[in-house]
Amino acid sequence: MPAEAVGDRRWRVPEDTVVGQFDGRLWLWNRADDGVFALSDVGADMWRSLAALGEEEAALRFLLFSYEVGEDKLRRDLSRFARLLVDKRFLEAAGRSIHG
Repeated sequence: MPAEAVGDRRWRVPEDTVVGQFDGRLWLWNRADDGVFALSDVGADMWRSLAALGEEEAALRFLLFSYEVGEDKLRRDLSRFARLLVDKRFLEAAGRSIHG
């Protein structure tokens, strides 16, 4: 991953989220509502980049460095995926819990 300083974080992993790898997949478990999400390949890399870098633009730059994909398509897909992760409670706004 290219080194990039992350300023203000937009996203963070909620405290109730447990992350692990099993059977070639990245598993996310939300202890608060017992939700489970399995990710592989690009989905797992998208989640890792959002969780580690804390904002979509830095995650986009990392993923563009890692995959051969058009920037506009990746931007749309990453934004949709981030909203899905927030809806499923596997990502939340930094600085506050948006679900409680």
